[in-house]
Amino acid sequence: MIATSYRLFSLIASMLLTVLSMHIQAEQVTNSVIAISQLGNFKHKFQTVHRVDSMEIEQVLGEVSFKPKSSFKVQLPFTPQQISFLYNPGVKVSKGQKVARIEGPEVNHFLEEIDASKSILLKSKKHLESVKNYANSKTIKSAEWLDINKTYLQAKLSFEHLSHALQQLAIDKNGDIFIISPSNGQLEYTNEQSPYLFEIIPSHNVFVKSSLLASNVKNVNSFKTEDNCILKVENVDETISRYKQTVWSSFDSSCELKLGQQLLLTPIVLIEGIKVPHQSLFELNNKSYVAVKRGQEINIVKVIIIGNENDSYIVQSDNLTPQAEVLSSFVSIAQGLFLGLGE
Repeated sequence: MIATSYRLFSLIASMLLTVLSMHIQAEQVTNSVIAISQLGNFKHKFQTVHRVDSMEIEQVLGEVSFKPKSSFKVQLPFTPQQISFLYNPGVKVSKGQKVARIEGPEVNHFLEEIDASKSILLKSKKHLESVKNYANSKTIKSAEWLDINKTYLQAKLSFEHLSHALQQLAIDKNGDIFIISPSNGQLEYTNEQSPYLFEIIPSHNVFVKSSLLASNVKNVNSFKTEDNCILKVENVDETISRYKQTVWSSFDSSCELKLGQQLLLTPIVLIEGIKVPHQSLFELNNKSYVAVKRGQEINIVKVIIIGNENDSYIVQSDNLTPQAEVLSSFVSIAQGLFLGLGE
């Protein structure tokens, strides 16, 4: 019986407190300034607020990637029967470094083709030189001279094309043939359907790719990883898809991020705000306020909450300045005095 009465009393008390709270919220502020002495014997405290120029917003996913068409793609005029990579994907290689060994009859056929192409070029050049004087003296027909020139130029282009491919190969003293890297960067394998053997991603083209709401993009200038690595926003795709834009961020080599790595990123937004302790804020008429010390008085100041960081709110206000002192204890007492209660 006693327990039932106690629960009933608790319920009634809770309802009365709720009604009283709603009543207070509906009241209008009657005092914009109160004296500190009105707080009586309560051991009130004030805390100094500070300006902040950035804040963290909701985390997003990111991936270490590279922009389309920004890699060096390696292709040969033939398909090796076997290709054996010397390194795993993501490994950094240098320009001219051996990347993979190639084997098969196609490789030998290619080398023979180069020799044949070189021989044809030398012969066509020799023939061109031998009849050049006749062409100058017009003792051979113009059409015949044009054919000789055409044959030479075709042989020259064919040899240059094959020579360019040969420059991508290295042959060691044992006769083993390797493909070399065309640039400094990270090695990336291609899939079976790709016409390319592999790609090299230059380090300056490796970014962390993320997607942000278009409304936030213009204010975000950096991200923070879970390991406290700072990423700098380099550029943003102009295309908007499902209210979001793709953001490309660069990172320092000390971050040691690898292609394809998934990351949880904290966007850092540039703002002009003031950090205020949670306990200093109170609400009236669905608006947020703080009590600011000015001499021996306390002024009520309206603020707008724009963020939340640890034990503080980030706010903006036309009447709250950095280094101001705000009430941080017995705030509800001041709240009642601003409403004209307790006078």
